[in-house]
Amino acid sequence: MAKSKKKTNHVMVTVTGKDRPGIIAQTTCLLFKNGCNLEDVTMTILEGEFAMMLVASCDPAKMAKLSEVFQKFSKKQNLSIQIKEIRHRLKQSHLERKKNVSALIQVIGRDRAGIVYAISDVMAKKNLNITDLNSRLIAEGPLELYALSLEVDAPSEQALKWLSERMKALARKLRVEINVKPVEVLSF
Repeated sequence: MAKSKKKTNHVMVTVTGKDRPGIIAQTTCLLFKNGCNLEDVTMTILEGEFAMMLVASCDPAKMAKLSEVFQKFSKKQNLSIQIKEIRHRLKQSHLERKKNVSALIQVIGRDRAGIVYAISDVMAKKNLNITDLNSRLIAEGPLELYALSLEVDAPSEQALKWLSERMKALARKLRVEINVKPVEVLSF
């Protein structure tokens, strides 16, 4: 007789607040001590503000306690924390993921309004999904430079080729450098 798989729920926890050392350790400790397993995490600091989103699998019997624990932690640490149960997880089969082609788009140039909009609009109109985005000023004053990095999922090599050509045209229009490179996917 096959063992039945233990039922788990998935939660997304969003943590924001003034940056300081220890927020990640404290947050993940609470999850660990409450029987949760981290599955996906992203974190950054913006203008001295900490922002983290994570997805964890948790024992359904501990969900109510988890909310209480994070409510107390939030008040004690002066953080804003939201917990959202994920009821319908997006699951792609290995074959579906294999069909997608991921690309890394890197942009560098003089800062000006509308760069992120112009680039993301091209992708939205072609129904390409941005899976990660980071941007920042890397130099200020007379040598002011802006850097943007995006990861994008495309349905095929042909769509990636189209994207690369479109980004060349957009680079000229925005007067920035744009590089599009395929992302190699690790498989085990």
